[in-house]
Amino acid sequence: MVNSSEALKMFDTILSVQNLDDLCIEKASDLFAEYKNQGIIKTGQFSDSRWYFTDEYSNISIHFNIPELGYKRYYEKMFGMSINGFTVYLKTYVMFTMGDIVLNTIRDITYDINRLMENDPEELYALSDTIYMQHPSRVIEFFSILPEPADTEKMEHLLNVIDNIAEWRYSLSNPNKRRQLASFDSYFLFHDIMNDYWASDISADERLFFYPLFLWWQITGVIPLRPREFILTPRKCLEKKDDGWYLTLRRNQIKGNSRKISYKIDEDYFTVEYKIPDRQ
Repeated sequence: MVNSSEALKMFDTILSVQNLDDLCIEKASDLFAEYKNQGIIKTGQFSDSRWYFTDEYSNISIHFNIPELGYKRYYEKMFGMSINGFTVYLKTYVMFTMGDIVLNTIRDITYDINRLMENDPEELYALSDTIYMQHPSRVIEFFSILPEPADTEKMEHLLNVIDNIAEWRYSLSNPNKRRQLASFDSYFLFHDIMNDYWASDISADERLFFYPLFLWWQITGVIPLRPREFILTPRKCLEKKDDGWYLTLRRNQIKGNSRKISYKIDEDYFTVEYKIPDRQ
């Protein structure tokens, strides 16, 4: 018997296809069922207009609300397909990106495409101040693997405009400036203030309220830790051994490598033990 986790490994969800087709749709529907069996997709069917996901850290909903008026007016003749057909291909693309992209990013890509369908492609560049795409390269990727469009010239124009908007946005948000850090004196001062406050006579309720901040500062001042890694610290993270106390933390094992995303905390993060001083 093949379990759900093993079944998902049978699917190559990397977008290596040149074009989406009926076989891809069938494969995407099977993937939907497998992710639902794993509990990553929480409820519903492939045909639903809203999907609900969880990665055990947060709950994400992805909407397939293609604006019907805008699509029929500007895109139906260009793509040569109905809005229902377009929506099914978008759902297929979403399922093919599972395992390669975090859920928040998948949601944002879908939102980019939903918003884009409201606007005349001939006026997109003029509207670039109001149309903000968070992931334009992914939008281009999706349009590029749709079946052969009815109007290839307009499709090429659309892709070029999105590419130009992406370059313009990048130049605005990355003016070759490095992130400015505070002086070392500021960090030392904050450290002293934090420790003095913690050693002062404060109520139990106040101490409990500020404890997450105190703990974060004590840990990350020594061990570099991303915010989500800190938040996912195991509940039973302290252990007394023969040679002293040990703290268990979670580290992200996806960043910086080609490992597939499982959307499961125990699989996307590994635990590390650190020996800590016996104080406070």
